[in-house]
Order: sequence, then C-alpha cells, then structure tokens
Amino acid sequence: SAAASDQKIISDAQLEIEVERGRFQTTFDQAILLADRYGGYLISSTSYAGGEEEVMRSGTVAIRVPSASFTQALSDAGRLGTLKNQSLNTQDVTEEYVDLQARIKNSEAYVGTLSALLSRANTIEDTLQVQSVLNRAQEEVEALKGRMRYLEEHTSYSTIAMSIYETGVQ
Repeated sequence: SAAASDQKIISDAQLEIEVERGRFQTTFDQAILLADRYGGYLISSTSYAGGEEEVMRSGTVAIRVPSASFTQALSDAGRLGTLKNQSLNTQDVTEEYVDLQARIKNSEAYVGTLSALLSRANTIEDTLQVQSVLNRAQEEVEALKGRMRYLEEHTSYSTIAMSIYETGVQ
C-alpha cells in the first residue's frame, strides 16, 4: 500500500559467524565487500590475532547498506560461514518523522515572522530583544533539521554488524 511505502523504519542486524580454521581473512574480506556489492559503505572493521602463529583469527565488520537491499545483504552475510547467532532490531520512526516535518515548517514560519519583526524594530533594545528570540528560534530549526537528517540516513541505510571468528577461537 502507499502508506506502507511511506513508513520510516530503522533496521539493524547483529550476526555471529563461525568459519573454518584458516578461513577468517577471506571471510572477513568478503564481509567488507558486501557493503560495495549493495551500494553501501563500511562503518568499521577490527581484526584480532590469535594462537601462536599470530595470524588473524577473529574480528568484527559493521556495514551500512541501502534499506531496500537489507534483506538480501543480510542473507548473503549469513552465508559467509556458519551462522551461530542473529539479532534483528527494527524501529518505526514514521510518526516522529512526520512530526518533525510539521515542526520544521512551523519553526521556519516563526523565524520568518521574527525576521520581519526585526526589520521593523525601532530601538536598539527592541532589536536586541527580537534578535535574541530569533537566534533561539533559528537554533531550534537547525536542531530539528539535524534530527531529520539523522532519521533520513538511518531509514535509508540499514546496519549489519558481523562478529566473525574461526572455529575454536571464540
């Protein structure tokens, strides 16, 4: 339905993936490449050496992929090795998003009114008083827009965090 396509959902997944001994580095690299494959990007990656050979045996990869590709990317990530644990979290922020749109519109109108009032101020005292209120209103608009950008980014891209380790390392 049209309403469902307008929903703003934040989706995150955490995976624990076990791989055969000697397969960590290859799997780790494949996990990083998932971001590119789906038009996303790498958030972070860390790997750890273990054993007497000091070879990388475990690590974490966090990627962001476009929300439309989340299910397929998650499926591919789960096939990198033996999936030992998977956690999915979603948060519907549609109501907050719609509320922010209305608050931004109203706050921008208020800023416009204050700007017009400032241009008609006759005394220094009036000018300073209106300017003070105007500054606070402009700060509020910027804060609302910042939250809107955050929601747009986190609903456009989903996060997949993977903990990858070789058998016997965990």
